[in-house]
Amino acid sequence: MTSWVQALGVGLPTLFLGVVTWLAARMAAQGDVSVGELVAVYGYAAVLVVPVSSFIEGGYDLSRGLVAARGVIRFLASGAVFATVEGLGPATPVPPAAPLTPADDRTPPSP
Repeated sequence: MTSWVQALGVGLPTLFLGVVTWLAARMAAQGDVSVGELVAVYGYAAVLVVPVSSFIEGGYDLSRGLVAARGVIRFLASGAVFATVEGLGPATPVPPAAPLTPADDRTPPSP
């Protein structure tokens, strides 16, 4: 999904720039606008590429932030963390019933 959003963030403004330049070039070829006006339109469209790209990527970051916030809220509401407020969970951590061992039971080689 990230690659699609990044492609849209770069591709859509570039496509916009190409379409505007193509239309302005056709108008300049027909004599409706001068060459100076064509350059001005191209410059205006080229400057708009950066804010539009930032807006698209910012929207994607906002959606990722909302998903992450929902996950944090769900985790905190599950009571899996230790809390000192009464009713939210135990006030002190409970030691594990069995000693914790690493998942890899191999003994390291001796030096």
